[in-house]
Amino acid sequence: MDSDLYITEKPLAARWSLSAATLQRWRWLRMGPAFYRFGKTVRYRLIDIEEFEKRAVIECDGRRYKERPSVDVAEVSKVDAPKEETLPVMPRYATVQEALQALSSESVSSSAVRDRTQDHE
Repeated sequence: MDSDLYITEKPLAARWSLSAATLQRWRWLRMGPAFYRFGKTVRYRLIDIEEFEKRAVIECDGRRYKERPSVDVAEVSKVDAPKEETLPVMPRYATVQEALQALSSESVSSSAVRDRTQDHE
């Protein structure tokens, strides 16, 4: 029976003109065909490969691009986009030592630092 036939990644990579590393990455990302691990050996069932190939078929209708519905730019601009919350501008320091000095100095009070940290929680 065809469903009992298994192949390794090297013949599959050759079949699809891919590298074995690509198949390994696909397995890691869980985006390729179903695979089976027998100990350290990875195998692919032929029926799973053929099913994956069927799902990858893209039907073309002879046109380069499908027609898209026309969009009125004036209507799109009327849509109220959610307003982004602006965060307070935090001073940037070149080193940790400069940041600690600024915190310990009188120019930055502990209440201001506390208020800034509470805003982010």
